[in-house]
Amino acid sequence: MYYPYLRGKQYELIALRELVQRKLINENITPILEPIKVSPSLMIFMETYAEVGKSFGIVQNPEYGSFLIDIDNSKNKELRKRYLSIVSNDSLFFHVFILNKNMSKLKQPSFKKKSIGICKNVDVVDDIHKLTEKYNIYEYMIPDERIFKREIKGEKILLSDNFKKQQRNVDYIGNEDEFFSDDHLYYKEENFKGFSDYSIVGKEFTESGFAPYAVAIHVVYFDSDKKLRIHHFVSDSNDDTDDTPGKLKEALAKLVKSKLIDRSTYAYSEFKRFYESPNYYSGLGVIKKLSIMHHIEIMAKYLQENIEL
Repeated sequence: MYYPYLRGKQYELIALRELVQRKLINENITPILEPIKVSPSLMIFMETYAEVGKSFGIVQNPEYGSFLIDIDNSKNKELRKRYLSIVSNDSLFFHVFILNKNMSKLKQPSFKKKSIGICKNVDVVDDIHKLTEKYNIYEYMIPDERIFKREIKGEKILLSDNFKKQQRNVDYIGNEDEFFSDDHLYYKEENFKGFSDYSIVGKEFTESGFAPYAVAIHVVYFDSDKKLRIHHFVSDSNDDTDDTPGKLKEALAKLVKSKLIDRSTYAYSEFKRFYESPNYYSGLGVIKKLSIMHHIEIMAKYLQENIEL
């Protein structure tokens, strides 16, 4: 089972929503979302999944953003009502908790469905049994480190940050093609129930974007050994921040001509359509959305072909 871990930025929410709407995601994929704020986009994502009976997890104590404040804000009464309506359906929705010292401030779940705990802080390991009982945790997402494997009992999900983020987009030119992950090949052999990553976004959180000197499109693909690699398609005219649409066109030209990536995905067809549209440009968020969709779609195909349900 693959658990893509994304934060609730607009285009990440849209990516997850469109995957379901286009039936590109199957029962082998269960998204986990760490929301950064209460927004109509978050509600639409959750309602879309609920309508089609697709399960998902929501982090109850996000590390970034204003979600916990927003959900109790009187100005958000209607959104709060929609949120509570969805999370009351414990056949689809499940709680996810980032295990830390501040969990004592959280309210306990309103129902008794089992939850997932994310343990990435060694100092919390000693409190695991206490937290497990209080929050009804039955699975743990952990990094690939011995202390977590050794000390935490029960079913475990491997949580990896596979995206090697560079400070500037132009820096990807120095390493345009690199290893991404082989967790999907070995997670069972290493006694994990499933595996998780932050897709092509990475775990580092940034609040806002800026005009780039270079445009980089990050696309994951399978090599001949079924390992995942990532290719960074970078623009050429990178001396200033002028003409972002032109830079995007340069990066798209490299992408659509590449023989590395799977051309059968919905995302690839959209990349190609945008490249062939003379005046297309609606921001880089759409490109990020498509890169996420491409990654999750090829993982869904791989798991469907290689795992007996």
